[in-house]
Amino acid sequence: AYTMGRAWWTGDCGPYWGHNALIRTRAFHEHCRLPVLPGDGPLGGHIMSHDQVEAVLMRRGGYHVRVLVEEGEGWEGDPPTLPDFVKGELRWWQGNFQYFKLLAWPGLKPVSRLQLVLAILMYLGAPAWMLFLAAGAASLFDGTGGGFAPGLGIALFAAVLFMTFAPKILGFVGVFLRRGESQRYGGRLRLLAGGLAELVVSTLMAPVVAFAVAVFALGLLVGRRLDWRAQPRDGRVVTWGEALTTFWPQTLFGALLFGLLLAMLPAALPWAAPVLAGLLLAVPLAVVTASPLLGRLGVAAGLCDIPEDPARPHALARLEAMAFV
Repeated sequence: AYTMGRAWWTGDCGPYWGHNALIRTRAFHEHCRLPVLPGDGPLGGHIMSHDQVEAVLMRRGGYHVRVLVEEGEGWEGDPPTLPDFVKGELRWWQGNFQYFKLLAWPGLKPVSRLQLVLAILMYLGAPAWMLFLAAGAASLFDGTGGGFAPGLGIALFAAVLFMTFAPKILGFVGVFLRRGESQRYGGRLRLLAGGLAELVVSTLMAPVVAFAVAVFALGLLVGRRLDWRAQPRDGRVVTWGEALTTFWPQTLFGALLFGLLLAMLPAALPWAAPVLAGLLLAVPLAVVTASPLLGRLGVAAGLCDIPEDPARPHALARLEAMAFV
């Protein structure tokens, strides 16, 4: 649902995925030579997040760049654990913020420039969210709640929830209502269970990742940067020690925010519960979601299955067989 909407409004200035260069080599070679950005800071040097840059360069070169709204033959997995996922998000954050240096490139189409702006804003949202929380908490100390009407806060809260979950829920409903399509996902009961599980886990993960991105954004201001390395794809165990070392800042921030609201504005606790739960449970969430036992139980139950899980495509089955030779 999200991709369909994006394909509609971007038209011939759509996004691009680098592996498309395998079958479109001429356009790629003629127009996608990436410059080395000036400066020694975190936003200088080689362009780290390159796909969207290549899209705007090929469009500037006269090619249409369109999204084909079809899913198939793409089996790239996410990082397997919460710490690895956070590291990946930090890499993309740094890479997308290099786009500030590209906005003034000559010859770009207006929608292409907008694509770069939206890519920046996508990762600016996380530190803005944490700043919003901190500002709201600080406003409690003047006894007026910062002078904002409760109705305005509720309306903003509802708008953010709608923008966050509407594409996901619409996509889920679209599959659920079509019997043939839902059968490909293991049936409606499994689809519903998997959808609810994903919704809960992603809601808990969101503030954990947002806090890490916000802290990293502050580090960029003093010159901190990450190297762009291959992301891990193989499953592994996250120990309690690693989880505590990685996510104690989230836990501490969640505890402070919970204590402040409990003491000064307990009526706000139900509204803040999803954020507080994610922050306070960051350490056990990292351990549990990397559990091999939980993974095996999920596979056995068909939880969160996609069509390629029960009906293995030939190409994927052959690749997996080669990996064990």
